[in-house]
Amino acid sequence: MVKQLLIISFFFVSILIPGICEVKMPKIFNNHMVLQRNRPITLWGWGTPLELISIQFGTMIDQVKVDENGEWILDLPPMSAGGPFILNVKGSENQLIFENILIGDLWICAGQSNMEWTNYQFDYQETDTNFLNTDLRLFKAYIDTDYLPKDDLKGGIWQLLDEESMRNFSAVSYYFGKKLIREIGVPIGLINISLGSSSIEAWMSNDALLNFPQFKEEVSLIVAHNKSSDELMIDFEKIKEGWEKKYYLNGIGFDLKWFEKGLDDSDWMEMKVSGFWEKLDTTLVDHDGAVWFRKTFDLPEGYDLPKFKVQLNQIDDYDMVWVNGKKIGETYGRHNFRNYSVDTNALDPKDNVIAVRVFDIGGNGGFTTHAFWGNPIIWGDWKYHKGTAINADNFKAPRILNISPFSSPGVLFNGNIAPITKLKVKGIFWYQGESNVNRAHEYQSLFPQMIVDWRAHFGDFELPFLYVQLPNYLQEVSDPIDQSWSEMRMAQDKALKLLHVGRVVTIDIGDAYDIHPKNKVEVGRRSAITALNLAYGERYNLSPNYKSHRIEGNHVYVKIDQPLKDLVVRDKYGYIRGFAMSGEDQKFYWAKARILNDEIELSCDKVERPIAVRYAWSSNPGPLDLHNKEGWPLAPFRTDEWQGITEGNEYNSKDARF
Repeated sequence: MVKQLLIISFFFVSILIPGICEVKMPKIFNNHMVLQRNRPITLWGWGTPLELISIQFGTMIDQVKVDENGEWILDLPPMSAGGPFILNVKGSENQLIFENILIGDLWICAGQSNMEWTNYQFDYQETDTNFLNTDLRLFKAYIDTDYLPKDDLKGGIWQLLDEESMRNFSAVSYYFGKKLIREIGVPIGLINISLGSSSIEAWMSNDALLNFPQFKEEVSLIVAHNKSSDELMIDFEKIKEGWEKKYYLNGIGFDLKWFEKGLDDSDWMEMKVSGFWEKLDTTLVDHDGAVWFRKTFDLPEGYDLPKFKVQLNQIDDYDMVWVNGKKIGETYGRHNFRNYSVDTNALDPKDNVIAVRVFDIGGNGGFTTHAFWGNPIIWGDWKYHKGTAINADNFKAPRILNISPFSSPGVLFNGNIAPITKLKVKGIFWYQGESNVNRAHEYQSLFPQMIVDWRAHFGDFELPFLYVQLPNYLQEVSDPIDQSWSEMRMAQDKALKLLHVGRVVTIDIGDAYDIHPKNKVEVGRRSAITALNLAYGERYNLSPNYKSHRIEGNHVYVKIDQPLKDLVVRDKYGYIRGFAMSGEDQKFYWAKARILNDEIELSCDKVERPIAVRYAWSSNPGPLDLHNKEGWPLAPFRTDEWQGITEGNEYNSKDARF
């Protein structure tokens, strides 16, 4: 009886005293983690307001008081590399114990798919089993999105290096860490935060994006409303039922039950749905409101999973979906992805019917993501019928969650970078750019701004930042022309104007037919060597760079920043592929190039008065002849500043956004 009374008393005390809670720490803190050496060790978390929290880390003991908002933060003195240590954080209600923590160097590895893809996806088998015993620790963040900076990651677990964790971790991050730990001999922690197909604007903070006119209107509204994604969803749920009845859940399609399986739709028209309907049917050019779509599908032969996925990707703007007359889901917002499912036992082997009511509130409408990104249910012909029309100018659209994790400005920074900016880290390793290739000129400004902003958020304005320059990709062209991938490489290189930024040249190790080149071993190795120069004071030779040029008659003489005697020309006749020259007409022709004394001599019969030179200036320049003795290729360059083909292409929030 006494025990029961104590429990009941504690329950009521917990209710009566607002804010009582257990001590918590962010998900980045866990067993096996690595903390940055030689920097103050920042610990933070949450607890009951004004309570005193006791902390012991190794031999260090300290206390910190929780503030009125339920938050606490404490800096412990710097430590040299070593461990393992135990972190004990004790509050009035509970204690946290994290074991096997090492002090070493912490690197954040971020970007898109070439940073994300795992050794398993490349089917790589590690033969160096001795290396699996090193102090390399791996953390893969669960990707999240938000309109406002989040306090914590969605999730993630620190892992010790073994065959399974290695195969399921980012390949390029792993080889980066493998080379780095061998060279410096201290524990290395790799935090991989990456998402395939993501664009740079998704990785930039709201503050950084406000510096650019193309993002200002969209981001200003987010900042002004000051609502997180969860808060926005809660607000919508409060008004949803009344709004739907008044503005949305009405019209001929509902009246005639166009979602029913047995509906006679023989007089409906047909279209392949991927794309704006304005471009697919002239009768829909001026139509805002509802269009109903239907098609039949079969279960794949031998399908035995309990759920059948119905992935419709992005739809502009709202949708409701039925399968065999039963509603399976609805989504509001043209950027959000439609990932529905239906119980397999509710399906027939053949001739199931999916019905989708697409509702456009203005501008373009329809299924806006290419069918390649969904499952086969999107492919083929759909029947469609125009539904109730609206006047888009007068339609009362609610404020809703409307996020693409791949391209919505700020959302990946807010969900994944903001929660860990209190950490002290050794550097940033970045591999991204493919998703911004068609806006390469815009990237020239975005990328440096992102670096400056990340450094500000991490509180280290000299934080080492290295990036992988995009590799060779697509088929080799027969004549030198402007291409967006070459412009993108130069756009990335604008960041080299900042201090403590390093570049990893990969123009020679890509794959013409695969945007995910398999040679991640060399990418990781070169990246680690670049990091050794950038962050550890080493002096390795990296890729040679253009230094200067002079023109004599119809010849151009190029100097580079490494002695030509230390370079290797792989062509047996001594000629160097990849150079092009142009006169005032800005038309480029292939040049004959060879090493002459301490310069590279260029000539071209088609250019009498050369004024500009380019090297490896194409999406894929093909096999390259000129490398230094360490195997690094001459970096792509151009001497002109002529307008490129991506100039003027900028982010537009009104576009369909993958």
